[in-house]
Amino acid sequence: MLTAQLQTVIEMVLLRHLAFSDHQIDEIFTTRVQRYREIANARAQASDEDLIVPQE
Repeated sequence: MLTAQLQTVIEMVLLRHLAFSDHQIDEIFTTRVQRYREIANARAQASDEDLIVPQE
């Protein structure tokens, strides 16, 4: 968890250094969080499907 937080802080500093506005940085990270949620949901769904035993 600390690694992800550290990576986020470093990315934010670099984006600010590259003259991205606070609003643009927020949009970047908001989009990223949405993608991470979609991936987590897809993984959970795939995991649930693996638990279902086909009935014959």
